[in-house]
Amino acid sequence: MSSIKKKRPRKKKCKGCGDLFQPPLARPLAQVCSPRCAIAYQTEQKKRKAKKERQEFNQEDINWTKEKLQQTVNTLAREIDRGLPCLATGKTGGQMHGGHVYSRGAHTQMRFNLHNIHRQTAYSNTMQSHDGLMQEKLADEYGPEYLQYLKQLRGSPVLKLSAKEYYSAHRKGLKLIKKVQRKDNRELNTPAKRIALRNECNAALGIYPPSLAWFNV
Repeated sequence: MSSIKKKRPRKKKCKGCGDLFQPPLARPLAQVCSPRCAIAYQTEQKKRKAKKERQEFNQEDINWTKEKLQQTVNTLAREIDRGLPCLATGKTGGQMHGGHVYSRGAHTQMRFNLHNIHRQTAYSNTMQSHDGLMQEKLADEYGPEYLQYLKQLRGSPVLKLSAKEYYSAHRKGLKLIKKVQRKDNRELNTPAKRIALRNECNAALGIYPPSLAWFNV
């Protein structure tokens, strides 16, 4: 009886080193090209599992989830304002932060509200004396009514959400960042368009009631 010749498995990318390799006939489902790569792959898998477990544990930590949400909305604000100079100083270049018009420490009730977060250079964001500049330039760019709206937000109640609710808003924010990144710059090139997008994102985050998330343009 003639033996049937086995077909050689297709080449695949090694899970360890990333190079293409030819799996042996005896092990067509092999994921790695060598024992060394097998050890590296297993080590990486353990790290990913540990990271996932830490993240799941941290979701119960309200301080951690608040900080994750803060990082996300700051990034979202930068994306809405991408390509624009620092609101406070008018300077370009260097690292751009999401800066609070009214500081998050003294105004926790509006720390995640995108109307209160605008582009600001890293240096300017460390200068407490630039808080007044942020307010002045905000009124110049968006109009005095917009600044007045922010002043009114200072009297809004402090958020009382659970750690899971903050984390849920963070996950929604990550999706919003991708959505904004896909937008053409022409969709962001006027103050009215940027205010409207902040309204949309605030509403999608779902942590502020409509009256606090929305500014009519």
